[in-house]
Amino acid sequence: MLEPKMSKNNLDHGGHNRRTFLKTVGITLGAAGLESTTVDSQETPGTPASGWNTRRGSSIRTGVINGTGPVPYPMPEWKTDLNGTIFGYEPVVSDGTLYLPVTTENSPPANEGFVGAYDIETGTELWRQSTFPRPETPTVSGEEVYVTTEFSESNQPQELGIYALDRGSGDISWSRTQEPDWAETAVNNDLVLLANTDGAVALDPPTGDLVWETPGVGGLSSGFDGFVCATDETVVYADGTALDPEDGSVLWVIEDEPILGDPGFRGGLVVFIRTELAQGQMQVSLEARSEQTGELEWSYVSPDNRWGGDHALTENCVVIVEATGETSSVIGLDLFTGEEKYRTEIPLNFASSPAGDDERVYIGGQYIPKDDTEEPKAAISTLERSSGDLLWTYLFDDSGLPTSPENPPAAGTPALSNGQLVAGTYPGGSTLDYEYLQYSNFFTFGTSESPPDGYRPPNRGKSDDGESEELNARIDAPSNQDLSDLSPGEKVLLNGSSSTGTDPTYEWDTDGDGQYDTSGQSVRVTVPACTSLTVTLRVTNPNGDTDTATATVSPN
Repeated sequence: MLEPKMSKNNLDHGGHNRRTFLKTVGITLGAAGLESTTVDSQETPGTPASGWNTRRGSSIRTGVINGTGPVPYPMPEWKTDLNGTIFGYEPVVSDGTLYLPVTTENSPPANEGFVGAYDIETGTELWRQSTFPRPETPTVSGEEVYVTTEFSESNQPQELGIYALDRGSGDISWSRTQEPDWAETAVNNDLVLLANTDGAVALDPPTGDLVWETPGVGGLSSGFDGFVCATDETVVYADGTALDPEDGSVLWVIEDEPILGDPGFRGGLVVFIRTELAQGQMQVSLEARSEQTGELEWSYVSPDNRWGGDHALTENCVVIVEATGETSSVIGLDLFTGEEKYRTEIPLNFASSPAGDDERVYIGGQYIPKDDTEEPKAAISTLERSSGDLLWTYLFDDSGLPTSPENPPAAGTPALSNGQLVAGTYPGGSTLDYEYLQYSNFFTFGTSESPPDGYRPPNRGKSDDGESEELNARIDAPSNQDLSDLSPGEKVLLNGSSSTGTDPTYEWDTDGDGQYDTSGQSVRVTVPACTSLTVTLRVTNPNGDTDTATATVSPN
């Protein structure tokens, strides 16, 4: 059974407490604080959107778009100094316009910021709205941009709330400031769905009038953070309550687990994720439950995981990151069983939440140099969506922009839309508020058919003398599994991603017959009932050179 989610006075889903913003960012978590996004009413409800219209892309919060990002390679388009930061939130891209929730001051008593709209192609500012305090991630739907403000006791209560902005001008269409603390919005079924400290609320999009309210539901009413997740049939909150969007009536409640974590819909399931402290260790937990009944389908715990991000939900996979302080790995779990399908190490610190498209998964962070000749830089690592194979890592060019001399930049959660990728950066690991406001920048990328400058292949390139790196095959298994003492029938994930060499390919003999029957960086094998099984990995570089490694799997 999962432990109750931590109070919003502690760590939230983004690895840091958004309530205190940068006050706790110095703890050694493996993730950047994560951002938020928006929902477009023109998208088909219950499926990923084609744009990144709200936090995690759409109202179902999959972190995946229906389309592609920069495939096959990214091409830098424009970059800018934000004169503030979007740390803690996600950028939003809808119909060719970029929307950014920028914080410009967060030291008490100040709590200031703005929502800015920009032409995605040129970076031209279209409008800026700064009437209200520091904004959270906006949601774009129809002709409006909906934005909630970050709660702060330094603001007057009448300033905090939810605001609807005209999408074309940024003018305020309506606002509700009766309650100062609101969860970030989802828009579905022609309703603005959110929660405040009193409970769950549905508002009329054109007017902001109350449509229904359900007291005591939504996480904030229990003193916890958490966002709203919605389909045509169901609205789910972080406290494990599902409501009917028509009238706010309760469909089901997870009685024994009042705070489950941030939810996302996919394949008839609601997958909750949360990061918590359990017995002195950071721990990432997931639960997959039936959208119809709330019944538990599977659960997964990643102990001693210092990452605090959101999941991405593809057609058949739940993607999370595992960060131990020394390495970061991307983990793919089967959407319907929770079984681990792949685990791929990536060369990033401060790994962000994953963002996916039809083919790939993208993760922001800070590049880990292979030696003293390189410097840490903000970067994006990209994996093949179904196999988890690392395709490339791209290092941002921050020349001409302000960066912290002590804390090199890291990239936050990317947003994807129509062949483009956008991401903010921040001083990775800094504990100083002013550094985030002074040294955060923003980057946009289009698509290139050839690798750009800053591209790193999976093995991070060639050796210092320009020669191909030595080819060495290596097989790794999960640290909690002893390959010589396993249960018959148990499935074991073997990973070859730590093999070295220039652009290697991976082939596996999974049944010990001498024939290579499977390709990809990782493979899953079944422990035999009686005898041991020897699995062989063969890696091959573009010159045709090969190397092999073996692992023996034995029943207990």
